[in-house]
Amino acid sequence: MSKDTGDKTRQLIARIGLSSRDLLDLRRLYTSDNKKGDASDARSKTHKNFLNYIIFMSQQCWRGTTLAGLFALSFALYDFYKNRAAESAAIIFLLLAIILLFCVIKANGDLFGLRFKTAVKLFVLRFLHRFYG
Repeated sequence: MSKDTGDKTRQLIARIGLSSRDLLDLRRLYTSDNKKGDASDARSKTHKNFLNYIIFMSQQCWRGTTLAGLFALSFALYDFYKNRAAESAAIIFLLLAIILLFCVIKANGDLFGLRFKTAVKLFVLRFLHRFYG
């Protein structure tokens, strides 16, 4: 990771507002994953530094969003095909997308032992890192 990339990553982490408790929880996971050393778990691979681990965890919290978006889109397209009403299809898409994204973020946070608030912040970090990082 170059110095410019590290600075951008630090700025993005500061922008999303990870609290000290969130950082301590992530640090605890980082140290436990580095001590584990088991090659069968994707999280246990050694990361060079804590910033890379935060980016890695944000990628893990992002997993499953594409599938959730496709599910919502498919139900919205079906509703549009059946009723020919774009407004109701858009409402169905937004409602399903919000509900499914909530479920994906909650499931990913529980999977990695993160609080929901931390998982949402990491989700936002991944979104910002994808477009600004």
